[in-house]
Amino acid sequence: MKKLIVLLLAIAMVGAVFADDQKAVATFGAYLDASGDFMDGAGPSLYSETYYNYSSGGVGFSATIVGAEDIFKQVRNYSVSYQVFPELKVLAGRLRETGGARLTSYVDGNGFSTRMANVQNGLMGQVSYQGFGLAVFSTLDKIDNTNIGLSYTAKGVAKLVAGYLGTAKEFWAGADVLAVKGVTARLGFRNTTTKNYIYATAGSSALVDKLDLGLDADVVLATPFAFGAKVKAQYALTDKYSAGVKVSYDNGDAWYNNKGLNAKAYGVINFAQGDIVLGAQYDAASKTFSIPFDFEVWF
Repeated sequence: MKKLIVLLLAIAMVGAVFADDQKAVATFGAYLDASGDFMDGAGPSLYSETYYNYSSGGVGFSATIVGAEDIFKQVRNYSVSYQVFPELKVLAGRLRETGGARLTSYVDGNGFSTRMANVQNGLMGQVSYQGFGLAVFSTLDKIDNTNIGLSYTAKGVAKLVAGYLGTAKEFWAGADVLAVKGVTARLGFRNTTTKNYIYATAGSSALVDKLDLGLDADVVLATPFAFGAKVKAQYALTDKYSAGVKVSYDNGDAWYNNKGLNAKAYGVINFAQGDIVLGAQYDAASKTFSIPFDFEVWF
């Protein structure tokens, strides 16, 4: 989720300059992560993303480079874009775009449905007008490889989304309830070439002071019956320190891949542009105990 936040902030900084056609702006952002387990005796796993953006007169360029020990190892995605007018934007390149129609989760932040363009070469157009949104992506090699996303936002009430991926032969639809301030509540359906799923997520950090509560769940509409769920409760001890617990269970669902019961208690140290998470975790399926940690920095 934090990686997504960093990227959105970087893009937002670029988007803000469209109001001034004479002003050129370049921005840079980065996300660095070191994660591991004190019980496995191995060194930490390193991951990084760096973001580059440039905009002038409605024309934009953006790129994301990913790596590990070598933080500039590989260009993952890039795009050139043009804001034709406020309601229409076109992009071309190796795109990684949600199209405004992706379903995301509260606890883990993962997308239950894929992106409109999932690191693919092609062309994309985005139209927005009075709450309506339309995104069309094509790989340009054949008409079947066209992805379409739709959205409609009734301000303060709900956001409805739907999409079809010609590149993967998938369909999804969902609703995000906006009527209750401070509460996230989403319900979605996903159809793939092999299985159908129902997805739900909910959460809030506003219902109880300093307590962040969340739930992710999905059900596989097939035989044998399969489902999965994860719950989260995290309490802010101070502005800097938090403590929480996450418990998940599944029996072969789409999300957690037959991992059974898993429980984790953890503490969080927050600082200005990052955090450190240290936990104690037990996995019932493998009957293993671990001490995972995660150290994240973003700017």
